[in-house]
Amino acid sequence: MLTQLTVSNYAIAERVELQFGKGMTALTGETGAGKSIVLDALGLAMGGRADAGAVRHGAKRADITATFDVSAILEALQWLESHELDDDSDCILRRVISKDGRSRAYINGQPCPLAHLKDLGGLLMDIHSQHQHQSLLRKETHRKLIDEFAGAEDLASETREAWQAWNQIRTKLLERQQNAEESEAKLQLLRYQVEELDRLALESGEQEQLEQEQAQLSQADAILHNSHQAALLCTEDETNAAGLVRQALQQLEQLPVEIPALADTIQMLNEAQIQISEAGDNLRHFVDDYEADPARLTEVEERLSAIYQMARKHRISPEELPEFHKRQSAELAELDGGEGSLEKLEEELESRRDGFNELARKLSGIRAKAAGELD
Repeated sequence: MLTQLTVSNYAIAERVELQFGKGMTALTGETGAGKSIVLDALGLAMGGRADAGAVRHGAKRADITATFDVSAILEALQWLESHELDDDSDCILRRVISKDGRSRAYINGQPCPLAHLKDLGGLLMDIHSQHQHQSLLRKETHRKLIDEFAGAEDLASETREAWQAWNQIRTKLLERQQNAEESEAKLQLLRYQVEELDRLALESGEQEQLEQEQAQLSQADAILHNSHQAALLCTEDETNAAGLVRQALQQLEQLPVEIPALADTIQMLNEAQIQISEAGDNLRHFVDDYEADPARLTEVEERLSAIYQMARKHRISPEELPEFHKRQSAELAELDGGEGSLEKLEEELESRRDGFNELARKLSGIRAKAAGELD
């Protein structure tokens, strides 16, 4: 329902603001009072043709805004939602026409093509006059009235959706057929890439683990030497840490009198002696069991080299390789025997066509019967 119309600098009107309530509104007046200007301005807001003559003399532009309450117009609400232009229950159509004849269109404050104003305007209202197109003469209106009379709106909607689905598959199939040569080249490249990635078989997190292992293996001599020295300093050297702590304990234990304030310190030194001794034992076991493995180091470095080379080849980081492998494999599956293959598309096209034809025959029969009853 039209609730407000604002017209600025259009034709001879400098400023017109009209509020519309529910029910019928009549615009009356003598010839030349401006009734036609209001209707013409409304037509422009709904996407009508405009020229520079629409702008009031002396003004830079004409600005027309029409506000509608669309809360009860389901088709308009669906149109707005599908174009991401919905804004609660109000719909604001705006047309700005400059004095050079150019115009801009807006729906709910968003710039839009003029065709959108026409499409949406046709859902919001009809302008009936002896000179203008009337919705009652449109075939779409005839079908809608027959469907409403026959109670076939749901079937008509289902048939329309079936046709759209069929047409989408047909368009996709035509694109694939037209680009068959290019698609085949892409398919061959994908096969080659996926085969390489399959052979590499890189798992998520593997590269990081290999880098850590490579760092340890490449520093085997330093690790063994430093660990051995640490073991000596803990328990085996003449001035080892355990011996020094033991000497400190002996000094405190030989005090001539017991000093309560040092009880905690003595306890700490006892615990430190035990921990240092255990640490020394652990270090000795580590040194005894540790073995440098040059063969494993070579294996790890070769594996890392293959990973780095593959990443450079595809211009991505090594960490991205597993996800890249998944994407390429999925695309290959789609092009080579998956849902996107020509054979699959042809089968789906036939299925969609049969489904549409069945619904269309059913709907056509219902419409023919309803049309006969209306006659």
